[in-house]
Amino acid sequence: MALAESPSYTFMTSKEESIMRTRLSDSALKHRLQGLYGYEQVEVPERPVEERVTCSDEVLLGYTPEEAHREAMRCMQCQDPPCVEACPIHLNVPGYAKAIVEKDYQRGLQIVMDTYPLPGTCGRVCFHPCTDVCLKGIQGEPLNIPRLRRFLADNVSQYDLEYNIPPPSGRQIALVGSGPASLSCAYHLRCRGHRVVVYEKDKLAGGTLNILPGYRLPAKVLQDEVKVLEWLGVEIRTDSPVGGDGCLDHLLQEYDAVFIAAGAIGSSKPKMPGVDLARSITGLDYLRAVRDDQAPEVDQVAIIGGGDVAMDSLRVALRRARVVHWIYRRSAEEMPAHEPEVLELGEEVTLRDLKAVEDAFSDPYQQNVLREARAKLLKLTFTERQRLRQEMARQLKHRLLDKLPQGDHELAQQQDRERRFVVHMLTNPTQVLGEERVSGLELVRMKLGEPDESGRRRPKPIEGSEFQLEVDLVIFAIGQNVESGWLGSDSDVEVDRWGQILVDPESQATGRQSVFAGGDAVRGPASMIDALADGKRAADSIERMFQRQTEVIPVAKHS
Repeated sequence: MALAESPSYTFMTSKEESIMRTRLSDSALKHRLQGLYGYEQVEVPERPVEERVTCSDEVLLGYTPEEAHREAMRCMQCQDPPCVEACPIHLNVPGYAKAIVEKDYQRGLQIVMDTYPLPGTCGRVCFHPCTDVCLKGIQGEPLNIPRLRRFLADNVSQYDLEYNIPPPSGRQIALVGSGPASLSCAYHLRCRGHRVVVYEKDKLAGGTLNILPGYRLPAKVLQDEVKVLEWLGVEIRTDSPVGGDGCLDHLLQEYDAVFIAAGAIGSSKPKMPGVDLARSITGLDYLRAVRDDQAPEVDQVAIIGGGDVAMDSLRVALRRARVVHWIYRRSAEEMPAHEPEVLELGEEVTLRDLKAVEDAFSDPYQQNVLREARAKLLKLTFTERQRLRQEMARQLKHRLLDKLPQGDHELAQQQDRERRFVVHMLTNPTQVLGEERVSGLELVRMKLGEPDESGRRRPKPIEGSEFQLEVDLVIFAIGQNVESGWLGSDSDVEVDRWGQILVDPESQATGRQSVFAGGDAVRGPASMIDALADGKRAADSIERMFQRQTEVIPVAKHS
């Protein structure tokens, strides 16, 4: 695959880019852009692909102190840093980068924790809009902001920081759900001396972060950071569902305010015959079952979807099943999955299938040729990988898929029995086959028509193109949704047609007095950093309500 020689910078508007390029006419600024260590990022050590496909251990291994120092030196210390403005929670990136340069790691982590909790978790899973606007990215590679943040969290104990929690205020707040929005809100309220109680229906706090595969987020990292919040005095009650008519009334009788952050924990299956058979499940249910060590051991798996949950399900299935079928009803260009997730899937699939072909040859010479081919595919330099990810912003998704075994089902079934991963683009399931449990899947090929309301071309079935696959497990990873029915019929909290709670965006206040909401319960499936920002914004609004600094907290406008 050819890599772009100089990938275009596509993350700012043309006006913003023009302004930045005008600034680059200053030779001194050009020198700062190059910096002491040049344009390229300091590579983050990664677990070798050959090793990671056999386990669920973390892929990115993190910076050493020397590597973090060299990367932090690349920060330009902008006077009006665009990274801070782009961050939903406005984290002081230059501040903690400077602390790393000065090797004052505790001060660096203090800067992060003054803004939000869970720095080690966020440093691993954040989609970092800050790097998209980093000025270093105009003539080189942007500062690796999230990995520097992770370095601080991995090398400084959060127990050694200063929190300066005041005496008890006498106020108490209930928080429903324990995802990042709720934990952020709880943290900021606790640091103001209030009693906070988090209600979580699952056995672990953390929301959907808990079911992320270990190669993206080790469970210990998240749970250790949850323990820090408990050490600070945040009360977390797991296995404690809240819901039903009158549930908010009951909470407000005991608490001064309520923050709702129950997340987008629902997932759906399409309406078709056989979807309720045993071993026909959703992507979230599959990831949760793997976490709980309850996922069925199967030979052949079909995974339907093109988003991040589908990517996680595919990569987990690659480590557990012999044959994995990836089915997506649109083309690769329409996929909503983030590019790094697709790239890492491609690396792991390429290794796995080349290894399967290599093992099928007995001739030592042929084995060696294939072994060298696999090594070349895996030995992308860090710079090439970064260029690859930028190029994917426009058209790399389908280029990457050129590396993967494509969905020619006749070839897959007749000529390539050793194939372990088959991609079926422009293909849609029509029926799950089986008696009591799944034994197969019926599909139809699709073509793309006119754009729908999302701007993506609408897929249409091709008559007479039906075919079947033999599989033991079907996983529908076709989207998440907000389940707001638990609020009951008398909550006075308005939701939209998708079940998402309506709030005032400046205050996170709902239409009901003293009830606030944030995170995926408001946005639908979104990023961790957006959820952390919602939680902090809600905590600020609750504090203003307590302090009576404003007569009226803006509330959601009923439509």
